[in-house]
Amino acid sequence: MNLLTIVRNEIRLMLKNKVALVLLLLMPTAMIALMGNALKSMLQVEVNGVEQFQVLYLNEDESPFGSAFDKSIRSEGAPLFEFITPQTNDFQMEMKTLGYDEGILIPKEFNRKMSSNEPISIQHFTSGKAYLKTMTVDGFLNQYMAALKEEVAMNQLLSTYQIENVDVSAIGNDIKKSVGNNFFRLNELKYYGKTDSYQFFSISMLIFFLLNAGMGLGCGIIDDRNGKIFSRIYSFPITHNQYLLGKALGNAVISITQAIMVIVFSSLLFKVQWGPNYFGVGVVILLVILIASGISTVMSSLLNSSKALSVVLAIILWLITFMSGAFMPIAAFENISQFTMNKWALDAITFMMNGATLGIVFKQLILLCSVGISLWIIGVILYKRRAVNE
Repeated sequence: MNLLTIVRNEIRLMLKNKVALVLLLLMPTAMIALMGNALKSMLQVEVNGVEQFQVLYLNEDESPFGSAFDKSIRSEGAPLFEFITPQTNDFQMEMKTLGYDEGILIPKEFNRKMSSNEPISIQHFTSGKAYLKTMTVDGFLNQYMAALKEEVAMNQLLSTYQIENVDVSAIGNDIKKSVGNNFFRLNELKYYGKTDSYQFFSISMLIFFLLNAGMGLGCGIIDDRNGKIFSRIYSFPITHNQYLLGKALGNAVISITQAIMVIVFSSLLFKVQWGPNYFGVGVVILLVILIASGISTVMSSLLNSSKALSVVLAIILWLITFMSGAFMPIAAFENISQFTMNKWALDAITFMMNGATLGIVFKQLILLCSVGISLWIIGVILYKRRAVNE
């Protein structure tokens, strides 16, 4: 018996329970459809009823147009934001040091670029800790810039027409052409957290069900132990570590299949964009699978029945997922969510789906990797101890 044989047998064993397999593979998509639609209004970019919050704001454009724009954006944003002026020259450092969740920076070349019809770059900085705040700032900037596009385009086009011979339809068509050709572009250089309800729940349900899929490994270990299979297995030239690794890899194949189906179905049914960093998303998925198998292995050594493991692990995973804000972004859990593995994985995938590199989410990857390796070390030690004593 070799490692490949164990993996193959583990997959065959899982395929025998067709009902459980179908639920395992299709339930995430069903949950995405249900929760994504039910909470769509809450997670829309245009958030209604959000209490006023502080935003670190700096306008570096000192030109007359920059001053006018400054007054305008402060007036329009007053119901939502309390604009805070930075006290130092290091905008990002002050934002981190003083704990502001959101920041808006208007660069020095704002007037020059607008005058020459170049794309305008407004930088939106976010800590990634306050989901609704980020969505509110993002929605405000997009709405504001859309209105500004039309107003400036109208002013420029009116200057090309004789006042007494104004052709309204021609002006309208020219405005559409200008706006359609990216007359302006909102460039969020430091912002990677943009998402909608279906994208949010596609990520959160993927993580949640990957963690739950690890139960199969733990239940299999307990069933083998209770069935006195260990003594028969180890009559073959195979070690404890090889046998455990084979079972874990077999379970991982099912989990990877589940992840692929979630990505494919969410892309086709809900138009969720998982790119451009598919490699990074894949890395996070593998780390979540590592954590799931580690938790399951540890629990299998602490509990004596597969039913007990299923109940206890389900309660733990539901509690952690709820506290992480993966079921619903709740402001009360913003701080505690930073200590949950669901939040780390959710942020990492969300950021990379919006263009972030592995370097941007390095902290989340290190945390996930550390937890996964630690759980596996503990799990292997406990597994070998119980296997020897059975």
